[in-house]
Amino acid sequence: RTYSKVTNPEFGIRKKQPLAKTIQESSVPNKFPAYPDRTEFDIYAKMYPAKEVGGDFYDFYFTDEENFMFLIADVSGKGVPAALSMMNIITLINVTAHLKYSPSEMFDYINKKVCANSRGLFVTLFACIVNVNTGKLTCINCGHNHPLLKQNGKYNYLKTDSNIVLGAFPDAVFNIYETTLNKDDEIFLYTDGVTEAHNAESEMYGEERLLNTLNNYTNSNLANVIANVKSDLKNFTQNMPQYDDTTMLIFRYKKDNTSSNIFRSKAEKENYSDFRNWVNKICDEWDLAAEIKMKLNLIAEEIFVNIISYAYKDKTGDVEVEFNKDNSVVTFKFIDSGIPYNPLEKDDPDIDISADERQIGGLGIFMVKQYANECHYEYKDNRNILSVKVYLD
Repeated sequence: RTYSKVTNPEFGIRKKQPLAKTIQESSVPNKFPAYPDRTEFDIYAKMYPAKEVGGDFYDFYFTDEENFMFLIADVSGKGVPAALSMMNIITLINVTAHLKYSPSEMFDYINKKVCANSRGLFVTLFACIVNVNTGKLTCINCGHNHPLLKQNGKYNYLKTDSNIVLGAFPDAVFNIYETTLNKDDEIFLYTDGVTEAHNAESEMYGEERLLNTLNNYTNSNLANVIANVKSDLKNFTQNMPQYDDTTMLIFRYKKDNTSSNIFRSKAEKENYSDFRNWVNKICDEWDLAAEIKMKLNLIAEEIFVNIISYAYKDKTGDVEVEFNKDNSVVTFKFIDSGIPYNPLEKDDPDIDISADERQIGGLGIFMVKQYANECHYEYKDNRNILSVKVYLD
């Protein structure tokens, strides 16, 4: 076994430490607070290497002035080979992240490089990119454990698409997931050394216990959150040997982006009532005429329900609506990350024939176009953006 010499700063004693562990610990950021001058977010991570070091790692950095990337990963294998592969992959991801790639293009490029140079190793990885100004969160899961997202004070598992691991196939396709973080939302990343830890009865710690541990702990300090999970893990395993690295990372978004003129929710029918009440509340605040209010309600209902019904197919996703008034113009902007679709391109239905003869679909957007003065669609940054204007004069 290969060892390196490490000096104890308190006693000046030089002791031997496995080289793989030295490589692993020196390859990840471990100075916290990491960004003491940033008020938009906080981040903390901790890695507990096993006796036979694996390939766990985490990393985080700004990719440009407003986008912050953080990730957690596990390279297959143990010992020095895994540690060296880990270092190469950390460098590859860091360099690629600073190029002008979209998230899916970035990991397509990274995957091809890993396939070409991995020598049979593969990597599970979960990466997040947060726009620290807007709270927009972009996630990509490469065969890794699903993270936990805390919203409204409660953690739940974030069920993103589980793409294939990095290094398996050079032509693999990587789907991304997008949502928006609000103030005090958190995302908790971890490796399988947490959930697959065993006790003396060969029971696994598991996802449910991790979820309960996080939700039952009330201390808001990020370091303490991770320490509490580690403590509960130790109690569960009853001091059984740690056979795999245990790595955790937690990110908290701290910027208050709430606005009375922005509505965000899951694109689910249960949220339509809240959306309708929000539209009516703003209409009343603006003291809009009953006729204008009726038009805006019809437009809002048709587009919101359309997004709920068709944007995400069998998946879940978000919808964001901006509602603004500028002098004599009221504007709705509907934003979703679903299937690219321009509803304005759909042919208008023939309203001169009976409903039985008319082709199903298209009537809702036709009504929107009749009541709106302007409609505009664009697909930008993997999002559908439909803007609708209504003149007040």
